Amino acid sequence: MSLPLFTLVSAAQATPPVVSNIRASQRAGTHLIDLYYNVSDADGNSPLTVYVTVSDNAGASYNLPVSSPRSLQVEQSGADVILSWPVSALNYTLVSVASLTDTNWLAVTNPPVLTELRQQVTNTVNSGSRFYRLCKP
Repeated sequence: MSLPLFTLVSAAQATPPVVSNIRASQRAGTHLIDLYYNVSDADGNSPLTVYVTVSDNAGASYNLPVSSPRSLQVEQSGADVILSWPVSALNYTLVSVASLTDTNWLAVTNPPVLTELRQQVTNTVNSGSRFYRLCKP
C-alpha cells in the first residue's frame, strides 16, 4: 500500500487548509492502520471534509472519507441546543456538567437520534452554563 494522500474539501476560502504532522501506525496484531494528522483552517469559518486516498500495489486507488470519532458539534436552534457527533463514535456517551470545576460528569438522558450519519441529541437551553463532552465508559 502506498503512502496516503490527503484531500480537503471546503467552501471557497481565501487561504486553503493545510494538513501537517502526518503519522501512521499499524495496530498490533491486526491489518489496521491508524492515521494521525493536524488540519489547520486559516480562515476558521468553514467545515472541512477530509478524504484519504490510498492505493494498493496493483495501482487501484480508493477515496476514504475520514471522520474524527469524538468530534462533538454544538448548534443553537431557538431555545434548544443540538449536539451531534459521527455515527462512527461507537460506545461513546454524551455527558455534561453545570460547571467545569465539577468532576461528576453525568450522562445526558435523552437518547441520540440518527440524523445524516450523525448521532444527535437536542436539549432545551436553561439559564446558566452547561458543558458537554463525549466519553467512553
